[in-house]
Amino acid sequence: MSILEQGGVVTLLGLLVVFTCLALIIVVVWILSWILKDRKKKPEPALEKKIEAEIEKPLPPVPVVEVENLELVAVLTAAVAAYMDASPSGLVVRSFRRVPGESAWARAGRSAQIYNKF
Repeated sequence: MSILEQGGVVTLLGLLVVFTCLALIIVVVWILSWILKDRKKKPEPALEKKIEAEIEKPLPPVPVVEVENLELVAVLTAAVAAYMDASPSGLVVRSFRRVPGESAWARAGRSAQIYNKF
């Protein structure tokens, strides 16, 4: 047997072993899923109906808070104009609203901006 023939035999044997192991793993997983399928608890019908009833309820209306703060409007207008690199003569902020609460991401970003020294 030449070296080329031995290399081909070893390659085929390696492929056979790998694909046999993969097929064995697939069969084991399929059998385990079939066995464990019966052990899953099915949700109670009363609980499902209760969840559906809660989902169908309408949400309460969100209160809209209108603030009459002209300084804040001026600051917002200036910030938008500066961002857009445009003159504020044609730009008017008609309304704004505050987002209730503050997220942890906003606090982390603000503190990173304040305390970050390059």
